[in-house]
Amino acid sequence: MYDYHALSQQISGGIGVFNNGFLIFLIIFKSPKKLGTYKYLMIYISVFELIYASLDMLTVPEIFSKDSAFFVMIKSDKTVLPDSLIFSATVMFSSMYGTSIAIFAIHFVYRYVTVTGHSLQSTFVSWKFIIWLFFPFVFGLLWSVVINLTLTANPAGDLLLEQEYLSKTNHSINQVSYIGTYFFPRTVNGTNYFSMRPFIGIGCMLAANFVSIMVILSYGYKCYIHMKTVLPTTSQSSQFKNLQTQLFYALFFQTLIPIILMHTPAFFIFIATFMDRSCELLGQIPSITIVLYPSLDPLPNIFIIRNYRDATICELGAELLANFNHISDYVKSVISLVFRIPGSKIGIEDYKNERNADLSRYNNQSNVASTTFNVDGLTKVWINGVRRKGCQLIGVKQFPAGCGGLAGFNFTDKLLSKKQGLSWTEHNPDGLRYELSDIYQDCLVMWIRPNQKLIDDVLCNSYLDPNGNEIRGYACGKEAG
Repeated sequence: MYDYHALSQQISGGIGVFNNGFLIFLIIFKSPKKLGTYKYLMIYISVFELIYASLDMLTVPEIFSKDSAFFVMIKSDKTVLPDSLIFSATVMFSSMYGTSIAIFAIHFVYRYVTVTGHSLQSTFVSWKFIIWLFFPFVFGLLWSVVINLTLTANPAGDLLLEQEYLSKTNHSINQVSYIGTYFFPRTVNGTNYFSMRPFIGIGCMLAANFVSIMVILSYGYKCYIHMKTVLPTTSQSSQFKNLQTQLFYALFFQTLIPIILMHTPAFFIFIATFMDRSCELLGQIPSITIVLYPSLDPLPNIFIIRNYRDATICELGAELLANFNHISDYVKSVISLVFRIPGSKIGIEDYKNERNADLSRYNNQSNVASTTFNVDGLTKVWINGVRRKGCQLIGVKQFPAGCGGLAGFNFTDKLLSKKQGLSWTEHNPDGLRYELSDIYQDCLVMWIRPNQKLIDDVLCNSYLDPNGNEIRGYACGKEAG
């Protein structure tokens, strides 16, 4: 039974290493330009969780609880670490448990000062930023000191572990390094007494966690209220508002994961052990849930922050779709088509930077229309066509020979070989020129409204054409032109 549990821990740790490594890649190469210093805070916690996942994978810690005892242990035959490092790894594993919530507290402070423009914002863009990063280390150091002073091994704990747990797994106390609480240890004559030392240790830990959680709740609530009531009325761009909303909700769910998987089970175990009512099942629950934390925690950032989601879906999803052509058109549409949030206005250069992927598999108008027609709030979507050189209207209202209809356009997507079924809006293509310039309508788009399901040539180099119509997204395509 234990071997399966150890294997699951190692697999979960490996997934945690991969997920956090992938998120670090996204943060470095796919972040919005206006993310600012927060990018380094995100990398900071991802590196922390990557280390935590690696430590869990290499040490395979176990948790045992019974009556008033709660122990975290590492067995020498289950870890790749030398014996001289096992106790340090045990302390480090437990200290990182407390450090995690302190890191999230710093994140919520940053979110609040950024959204509100608080004066503390300047401390995140100067050398003082290092001080913010140093706070979690202080928490981790305090946890380590408390553990070494109050929660280390003792004869009563050795006896309980040997009798109630290690004898069942064929291990001796010399093969185990452990820390933990034993509130009511038993004397040699069979009587129990109250031990103050673990009580002080757990009290210090709970107090430290309480401070971190109060910071999270306070700044999280104030940030949420400001975003709902004040931010919509400010002159900030819709792009800024959308980004702040995505970052807040990603952080909210990212914080919720360790609270549910780590801190809540541990809190109930502390209460149960203090009441001398704990059982082995209570110890097994956190031993399962804690290992899930570093593997699940990167996911809110990956799938809530639009830039990271688009990069993941468009780039990885496109590879999957290339190998599985039988996937339904609906799933294909969900994976391949990415749109802006209604209300945001962003130029084609920004789309290039944020998407930068090849459009493929949208071979005819019905394919594109089935995806675009029901997307609320969009105007039109570029479908890869760009007018060929020599096919522009120069001073005359007639295209050169060989430039009529779709023949006048190049398609950068070489897989887009079937173009039959595409229907033009009335009197199009017209190749109109932008007033007082040499910019012509050289890009092919699919209208969503008002000319639904029809194609038209429009301006390439501006997100807003002379009639006020906005190109609101495109199907995982390259920059038009």
